[in-house]
Amino acid sequence: MAFKFLGGHVALDFINTVGGRTHTSANRYSVDRERLENLADWASEAGIRSRRSSTTLDRAITFREALYRLFKAVIEQRRPDPKDSELLNRELAEARTHEKLAFVNGVPSFTWDDRDAPELPLWIIARAAAELLTSPDIARVRACGGESCGWLFLDTSRNRSRQWCDMADCGNIAKVRRFRMKDQSAR
Repeated sequence: MAFKFLGGHVALDFINTVGGRTHTSANRYSVDRERLENLADWASEAGIRSRRSSTTLDRAITFREALYRLFKAVIEQRRPDPKDSELLNRELAEARTHEKLAFVNGVPSFTWDDRDAPELPLWIIARAAAELLTSPDIARVRACGGESCGWLFLDTSRNRSRQWCDMADCGNIAKVRRFRMKDQSAR
């Protein structure tokens, strides 16, 4: 399965492993189509080393949805559900126990002590999500304006006015919809 990586950040691309989200009320939504059938497949396409394990999929989906709700709350400038924050903190704490400081060519960096663990993608995502949530770039995180998309992305446009996860998909659909509505009202 080919995944789309339009979020501009690994945590947002992970959150976007659904076919779309339909919002039923302010804080409630349903996933239109699950695309994350195997964490290792997504990780491989994202450039993250991983091995297959059926035990991590449910955990990955639960974590993904908690991250979506956290980022969505930040975008909407409301307080996130403490359960979602706690889940991120648990994943982050576990990730930190597998990190170690290494010196490669005299340069210090963090590496993972268990690079073959099936949970490695979750550790990388937890660290990346926490870093994004606490960075100035959090102000650039947006939700796609597509009617049933719900994907998140990092708006890197110069004037911070990007509305769509991808102009070729959601942006084009919205333009066609506006054109048809305008055409119908002119009749």
